[in-house]
Amino acid sequence: MTPSEFALVRSVFGKPAWQIKWDHQVGLRLDFGAPYLHVREPREVDTPKKRVRALFKRLVTLRGSHYLWIAPEAWRLVLSDGRVVRRFSSARASDRACAQLRGEALIGLSIDTASGTTTFRFDLGGRIDAIPPRGWGHEPDDELWSLWVPRNRFVAVYAGGYFGVGRTTGPDPTPRPFQAKGVVGIGRFARRRTRGAA
Repeated sequence: MTPSEFALVRSVFGKPAWQIKWDHQVGLRLDFGAPYLHVREPREVDTPKKRVRALFKRLVTLRGSHYLWIAPEAWRLVLSDGRVVRRFSSARASDRACAQLRGEALIGLSIDTASGTTTFRFDLGGRIDAIPPRGWGHEPDDELWSLWVPRNRFVAVYAGGYFGVGRTTGPDPTPRPFQAKGVVGIGRFARRRTRGAA
């Protein structure tokens, strides 16, 4: 990654996660930064099926200036108290974990350049691991996670040690292998001490 590509990732650091959602089919999504309304205008679709046409009506969602998406098969959330929640945990445990992580600010991440395994660290001790599932990494387009940032830019990391940087309004970038070998760290990794802590 070039310095400007690292800067895209660093632009989210210090921003608290304020909307965290998970789904077995969509994955884990975290919003950061100033909220705004994202409006997808209705689209015409050529189908006689009324239920399909209903999917393409106007859609309005609340989003952050930055958001992180992690593949449904790949995420593991480790809370500051040591509890671990993953895709196969109960819905109740996943909801509680997301609620507990809400408000923590992303402070750093580390990427294993051989596998794409990434650890996201938060200021109050939370952590999210993005781990390629078995069988991933043989195709360079096995997207593990992506971070969307302002000005329609995004950074994606793929299983097998690839990454891509592109525009959300253009075609997907061709994944490139990491130049560095080993683990690349960006940001801070220490837990922030709070007032009154020993």
